[in-house]
Amino acid sequence: MRNKLIFTGFMFLAIMVIPNVAFAKEDIYYTNLNGATLTKEQYNNLLKVFDEDTIATMEKSGIDIYKNDTNLTKVENVKYIKTDYFYDAYGNVILSRENEVNEDEADLFVKNHNNGVQTAASSHQTSMKKLVITGVAGTLDVKTFTITNTWLSMPQVRSFDVIAFGNGENTTVLTFGNISGYQKADGEIINYSSNGTNIKKNLNGGVGISMNIVDTVSTSLINSLTVSFYTNTDPFLGYGTYQHATSDVSLSQSQNYTFSTNGYGRVLNFASSVRGYYDNMQGVELELAFGDF
Repeated sequence: MRNKLIFTGFMFLAIMVIPNVAFAKEDIYYTNLNGATLTKEQYNNLLKVFDEDTIATMEKSGIDIYKNDTNLTKVENVKYIKTDYFYDAYGNVILSRENEVNEDEADLFVKNHNNGVQTAASSHQTSMKKLVITGVAGTLDVKTFTITNTWLSMPQVRSFDVIAFGNGENTTVLTFGNISGYQKADGEIINYSSNGTNIKKNLNGGVGISMNIVDTVSTSLINSLTVSFYTNTDPFLGYGTYQHATSDVSLSQSQNYTFSTNGYGRVLNFASSVRGYYDNMQGVELELAFGDF
């Protein structure tokens, strides 16, 4: 009788445990490109402050910072930049002019462009880009910046562009909790992770990703970088920049820079040998304070 009771108890335990394991597997709603898993509630939490493509490409460490926070909010700064490029007979940019425009002007440009109004010729091209910097502060010590560049008309030159985040404070960013990015060309995502050769980082200066623009892109192009780091500096000033290569450059040339608030977009101080290959588009900035949330 004693043995029978022990066996019955074991069977009861097994029946109780197995459904819990199955339930845990069913609870996984989403798995991103880096293997981070989320429940539906966690995924919806992140959607409050990050877009779907950012969630898809964030490292697990970055996902873990925010996935259980149900009170997430973000702040952002948006610019629309119109750039005119003028070329010589050999296709080299000899002059570029840029103007910041409002959203209505950008929308009109896109409408005209889609309706066949010419914005390019053999010696002149007009491009339009939307540059956004967003900030999220999960705690006083953890901050995340996302810089996203959306091409509203396709670039003529496709080479190594650089998107970067710059530290606007005179403090050391002690630890990067997440560095991730993506290029989305005609709906297809190229994922950039923190251990990739396209990423350059400096604990005092910032993070940059060199993205080789897809040669065949024809309808849509988005570039984005997300950086999470630990610092108790509050508020924290961050800069974002997107530098377009107007000539063909190599990966090593695109990474020939230091981080400096005196550089392009107040982030990238290119070496003199490559400085002329980039368009020096103005950047965006954002002051992020935990008290704002």
